[in-house]
Amino acid sequence: MRWMYTVLLFVAVLFSLAACQGDDPGSQSPEKEDENSSEISEESNIEGILWKGDGDLAVVLSHGAVYNAESWDDQGKKLADNGITAFATEDTSPRTLKKAAAMLKEEHGAEEVALMGASAGGSSAIEAVTEGDFDFQKVVLLSPGGDPMKISDIPVLTVYSEEEGYRELEENAGESMERMEISGGAHAQEIFKGEKSEEVINKIIQFLKEENTS
Repeated sequence: MRWMYTVLLFVAVLFSLAACQGDDPGSQSPEKEDENSSEISEESNIEGILWKGDGDLAVVLSHGAVYNAESWDDQGKKLADNGITAFATEDTSPRTLKKAAAMLKEEHGAEEVALMGASAGGSSAIEAVTEGDFDFQKVVLLSPGGDPMKISDIPVLTVYSEEEGYRELEENAGESMERMEISGGAHAQEIFKGEKSEEVINKIIQFLKEENTS
């Protein structure tokens, strides 16, 4: 019977160890934070890339579907060199874009925040502006997937290639809409890979830094 005693003793030791682990506070799952502290934590830790400018103007960058936050690197550096703080979000949902804008004001001292979206990221940008909850000062759209004409109360700059077919926009754009048409067929962020890249980013910087007259 000695072997049965040994097995029973081994089982008893295992149960004892399991009970000790259960009593260890460090082994337990942390309690869920209350809703308010969780919201603050999310806003302070939005996944993305920051290019810090020395002015009081900032812009949230919303990339296209086949891109990521890093794809804005050249434009982010150029914006920062011109005094504009830029933050590219990894997640481009309207909710995240608005949270990033609030973060730029609260944590980086931005007095005004604009929004720039490309392709599908342009569609999200349009939604973020029209949903409200945050007052963006200006919007830049690169070959947007949505309808730029839904935005009527703040200045909008829409950049697109002539072969993309934004005829309705050309015919019906309102007073708050500026348009920049580029020759060829480059789409959204692909525009920055063409010969008009410098012209486009310089136009965007000029647009962002102009004082609102509306």
